[in-house]
Amino acid sequence: MFVWSGFISKLVELILSKIVGKQLDLKLDQRKSAAKVFLEFHDALVNLETVAHDFLREVSPEVVSKNPRLYRFPFTTIARNADVASRSFVDSFCKLHQVISIYDTQLALLLSGISHFKQGLLASSFTERMKFELLPNPDSVFFIKYSAPSERLLGASLENSYEAAYQIADRLRISDGEWLKEWPKDVLLSLVEENLIEGTIPDNRVAEFTEFYKIVDMYTPLLTKAREQLACFMREKFTLEDLLYVRSKIKNSN
Repeated sequence: MFVWSGFISKLVELILSKIVGKQLDLKLDQRKSAAKVFLEFHDALVNLETVAHDFLREVSPEVVSKNPRLYRFPFTTIARNADVASRSFVDSFCKLHQVISIYDTQLALLLSGISHFKQGLLASSFTERMKFELLPNPDSVFFIKYSAPSERLLGASLENSYEAAYQIADRLRISDGEWLKEWPKDVLLSLVEENLIEGTIPDNRVAEFTEFYKIVDMYTPLLTKAREQLACFMREKFTLEDLLYVRSKIKNSN
């Protein structure tokens, strides 16, 4: 999922643009719960950044130019860490949706998606198309199979998707609290599916790794910037006591 840093950063920026100015009078328990969710989401973004930087270190031009092919071991670790970071992101994103609905119900529609109804909750599956994995290579040792956002997707307006999710949901609503059983495809899932690139890179195609490096190198700083904006939001909306309390609770649960 770290390959999708550019798209994820756009999503984080959209979320912040809709909630930063909201003034909510949250009760103590609600505030601490919200602080916990935002902190976990922030940590998930940090994990994705870390994996991205690990990948960049292993395939930097200075490294790959000296080798006829790349070795499997560091990429096995990167793929494993990428899977852990991706699952952490998805888990925190699901929790974030429940808090977002307090701030902006229209944004909650986009983030939840409106096609997948599981265990009484609407859940978006757009992250399922974000792939990075190692597979055996019969001609050498391994190859990387991945998906990445297209330039068209990275240039797309998520504000338009935000409006589209609301319009679709409005047409489907029968009355307050009641919905049609037939759902159209998830807006975010549709956006991702229609604008992704899928490919493979064998370990002995150094030039292809170099091109892939450029993609990750270009968009990882955008994720860092979005994550820093999220951190700023948290400092403004929650007290130090809230954040320290949450951090201690998370540590004790691990």
